[in-house]
Amino acid sequence: MRTRRVALTLIVPSLAVVLACGLREADLDEEWDPEEDTVVIHVRNQNTRQAIVHFQQDGGIMRRLGEVTSLSERFFEEDLWLGMSVRFQIRLLAGPTHLTPEIMVSPGDTIEVTIPAHL
Repeated sequence: MRTRRVALTLIVPSLAVVLACGLREADLDEEWDPEEDTVVIHVRNQNTRQAIVHFQQDGGIMRRLGEVTSLSERFFEEDLWLGMSVRFQIRLLAGPTHLTPEIMVSPGDTIEVTIPAHL
């Protein structure tokens, strides 16, 4: 399996989002596995403030994923039926809110979101 990484530049360049896509071949004889229809979101908070992470699919409603305490990391899983665009909103406790640009993801992908220390 090959892995492809695409770095995204934000309007606020201090918030980095990286998408790691696993490229795999389709096998029509395989049984459907619901675990393959999820996206793993790995959030690394390098900031000293707690972050609240929200997730939006295809321009829909922004849903809360959860909190990531300061100087820690956390994994989230979201169901994703087809390839679609997603974006994240990062709200720092007693601090600013940052919105990432939209990125295209497919089921089985891993999205890495890094919140830098200098926000």
